[in-house]
Amino acid sequence: MTNIQIEMSVAAILLLILIVISLKKNSISIKNSIVWLLLPIIFLLIAIFPEPLTLLSNWLGFEAFSNFILDDRSAQRRCNPSCSAPM
Repeated sequence: MTNIQIEMSVAAILLLILIVISLKKNSISIKNSIVWLLLPIIFLLIAIFPEPLTLLSNWLGFEAFSNFILDDRSAQRRCNPSCSAPM
């Protein structure tokens, strides 16, 4: 595992622990907690198995995996025709 994978795994586990503690204290509702519980699990799976997302980004035509995650096309869509650079 690379450093970023380890850091992402630790962050996901800490977030998962924080959510479980919040659930026990009734700080968040059960309805909202389902989404919050899914996010760190997805992050953990991505940290452990990044290959499927790399394959998907290559299949979609992105040059680098980071461009797939940090796509700047939405900023370009907000830009008017006279705008030369993304906001």
